[in-house]
Amino acid sequence: MKKQLGTNKPITETEIWLYALQIILGIDYLHKENIIHRDVKCLNVLIQDRNFLKISDLGVSKFYKKDEDKQKMMKESKKGRVGTPLYLSPEIIQSQVYDYKIDVWAIGCSLY
Repeated sequence: MKKQLGTNKPITETEIWLYALQIILGIDYLHKENIIHRDVKCLNVLIQDRNFLKISDLGVSKFYKKDEDKQKMMKESKKGRVGTPLYLSPEIIQSQVYDYKIDVWAIGCSLY
């Protein structure tokens, strides 16, 4: 990103769509492995060689088992919020049970 700033050229729409696709595919992979990232944000997306992204910082991620974790997550959400405030989904803000959708919300915030 620092290199991009030095060029005085905006990131093209094609590049943004390429980045979005890679972020979505990365989060989709985590979800298929039953992992909720819980802190998707721009700072946790690394750009390598301009066109290759990696998702980082799985420090607050959580394995998710639908039925078993609902009670745990409800207790957790009442204790305190997990993630970065500007990227939090309505479920977390309202201390409700959440699932994979919170990562989708955070992707939308990041792309915006």
